[in-house]
Amino acid sequence: MSPKKTIGFIGFGEVAMIYGKLLKEQNWTVFVYDHRYGEESTRADSKRNKAKQLGIEYVPSLEVLVHHTSNLLSTVTPSSASQIAKNISLLVSKHHVFLDLNSTNPKVKMENSKYFQAANCPYLDGVIMRSPQVTGSQTPIYYSGEIELHHLPSSVFHLKRVGQIVGQASAMKMCQSIITKGIQCLVWEQILLAEKWNIQQIMAENLDELFLNRSYSDWVDYAITSNIIHSKRRQQEIGMAVDFLKEMNLNAFQSEAICQTLNWISEQNLHKLLDEKMANEEFLQFIISEGSRQI
Repeated sequence: MSPKKTIGFIGFGEVAMIYGKLLKEQNWTVFVYDHRYGEESTRADSKRNKAKQLGIEYVPSLEVLVHHTSNLLSTVTPSSASQIAKNISLLVSKHHVFLDLNSTNPKVKMENSKYFQAANCPYLDGVIMRSPQVTGSQTPIYYSGEIELHHLPSSVFHLKRVGQIVGQASAMKMCQSIITKGIQCLVWEQILLAEKWNIQQIMAENLDELFLNRSYSDWVDYAITSNIIHSKRRQQEIGMAVDFLKEMNLNAFQSEAICQTLNWISEQNLHKLLDEKMANEEFLQFIISEGSRQI
């Protein structure tokens, strides 16, 4: 096993192919193990051919992989992530580093990290925050865990450590997903209603202006203050939107969820806390520790 300029991927999908290519361009020796290694199928042939084309060494087992490199990156499917972590934890030592880049939730990452304690092998929770196919080496990769990754090339990996606790990085990915997927689903409800009433063009212009030069932090401040002060009225307003969407035979899933959230905010009497002029972080921590008991 050589610690210098070698790296091993578990799973040879899009992520491993993209980063494998970038690493080869930086003269790194790249190994990959994939469960389809010995499979006779078109898909398996394609992976073997791709590895050969990129100059990546396709190895037959996890045992061989950990022998060749100390830098291990797991890029398998979410359903396989825990089993892979369990299997490879029996093969590693304190000289290895395991970076789990799979899209699983923080609890799964925390459970996976326990497998590596007996070997004293550093386990890092990692998340890829954009599509490497689009942004390449500039793709943000956040990670959390007990050590910092100084030895991986910054020309290939745009790494940022977000904390020492396994699960923090995955929580960031989950928070981003809630926002981005939530907006996308809200757009579905909005755009179908706007199209039905033939107002989508002017609606788009209005929303472009609304979102222009408004940061996420601005929206956080607005959500904490304005939504609390006006939660009851807004819940009634969105309730009418829900009824109208249903009358138009359109889905109202997201609007119903908004209605429920505003109703919960109203029932917590959170407006009383605004009078105490708490900072946002203090206010949110209070809701987590005290207010959530009433959810």
